[in-house]
Amino acid sequence: MELKASALQIGYGEHIVVDHMDIHIQRDKITTIIGPNGSGKSTVLKAITRLIRYQQGSVVLNGRNLLSIKPK
Repeated sequence: MELKASALQIGYGEHIVVDHMDIHIQRDKITTIIGPNGSGKSTVLKAITRLIRYQQGSVVLNGRNLLSIKPK
């Protein structure tokens, strides 16, 4: 699995939590997300797994836009 996200903006309503973040998770690599409490780690994970919708940017999973993949 390879996941790339570019220019992600994630928030709740008008409160922006993550602004213009780029992510590249490579196949066969261990990736960690670190940061202090309240920095948006869980929010990023929720957005790239479609539990919440990101406001701007794009997420590509194995070459396909995440929004074009059916949830099942």
